[in-house]
Amino acid sequence: MLGGEWIAGAPQTGIAAQFKTRTLTGFVAGAPHTLMGFVAEQHVGKQLGCLDVGLTHLLKPGRKITQRAVWTEWPHVPTPGVPVDLVATFPFAGRGEAHTESDDRPIEVHLASAILDGEPWPWMTPAQAVDAALADPVFAAWLAEEPAASWINPSITLDADAGTWTIGLFRDALGGAHGWAGQVTMDAVTGTVISHRFE
Repeated sequence: MLGGEWIAGAPQTGIAAQFKTRTLTGFVAGAPHTLMGFVAEQHVGKQLGCLDVGLTHLLKPGRKITQRAVWTEWPHVPTPGVPVDLVATFPFAGRGEAHTESDDRPIEVHLASAILDGEPWPWMTPAQAVDAALADPVFAAWLAEEPAASWINPSITLDADAGTWTIGLFRDALGGAHGWAGQVTMDAVTGTVISHRFE
């Protein structure tokens, strides 16, 4: 998880805070449009789908799983020098009838790190881009109509050539009545809204 202003930005509340957290969590965890992240060794250089990365394992007492991952950066974009909190998350499914809500909380292991000798970053950070999208009344109004339970894959995309950030959200089409996708495209430096798309 990249630190500082990269994933901080302005404080948000309510549904805006939920959207920001989910968008940036996906962004740093290796979502399709991530700028940088870790890729499991067996997936390096391959096109991935949900079934490839959504595999689960049952870890029996006394057993272990070892997995290697490769850190990747987005090509043709500067890599900023920022603090990094490396996080490994281990969800726990409980023990049958003894399962409680507390079992749903994943175990997290953190390792403080940093990207050294980074390059200047000429655009808004991802957090600032999400803040700008939430400040847009058109996108914010659409988002407020969409129940969080229907959200699928909030997205954040930097088009370095065009100089734009696009912030969006896919939905479960059965979970609401306001369309299955929406997005706002903004100038990547100023946050000025360029266009909207709702389907």
